[in-house]
Amino acid sequence: MKMRVNWIIDGSIEVEAENASDAEQIVADKLQHFIQSHPALTNDLGATAIQGQAIDENGDPLSRSELN
Repeated sequence: MKMRVNWIIDGSIEVEAENASDAEQIVADKLQHFIQSHPALTNDLGATAIQGQAIDENGDPLSRSELN
């Protein structure tokens, strides 16, 4: 019997950046490189999306106007 499994990978990273927008781009670039280096993530495990957002010191997402 075939069963479908939905999965989520959650994480958090601190990076040095001039602003939140740059921080998001640094992490996006790192994740893109990782995904391209590990095709099994999409081919075998079915990953279809990855997303991230800069957060403040309380863990709350920054609004788009706060990014720069």
